[in-house]
Amino acid sequence: MVNKQYYYRTVSMLCCLCILLLSVTGCTTLRKKFTRQKKKDRTEKQEVAILEPIIYPAKVQTTAQVYQYHYSLWQVWQKELITALEIRESIKRTVYHLDNVIVNLEEMQALLTGEKKDALTPYLKTLYRCKGDLEAPVASMSLASWKTKLQSIERNIRRDYVFRKIKESIAP
Repeated sequence: MVNKQYYYRTVSMLCCLCILLLSVTGCTTLRKKFTRQKKKDRTEKQEVAILEPIIYPAKVQTTAQVYQYHYSLWQVWQKELITALEIRESIKRTVYHLDNVIVNLEEMQALLTGEKKDALTPYLKTLYRCKGDLEAPVASMSLASWKTKLQSIERNIRRDYVFRKIKESIAP
């Protein structure tokens, strides 16, 4: 029994002594271990291969090809616009289709010369008026009347501005 007490006393004294020593001396080795050190320079640097960039030639398109492209886009957007008016899509969607119709007509007009260029202006004015009417809180015309007006514009443009009839009026 005395031996057990002596054993507990010595173990507790040793623990207290260890705690005292650690608190006095500190954990310098642990602190050194966890502090951030500067990275050492890499002695072996890998060589980076620099390749010559490939320069691709720009696609050369004639104004006739650009006109045909915008004409086909105009046809698609015009069809979408008429369909949107028929099924009564949201006004935002309809205005989006109308904006694309206007953009492609303006691009077509920029590629034309002479009287054909000027003849597109009334159609564009009508489209802008339609856009303003669609965005207005109270429409001045019904959607059905705008639909018939847009269909007549479509017929006129398809008749007068198809590529085979307009070849001579395209700017070089």
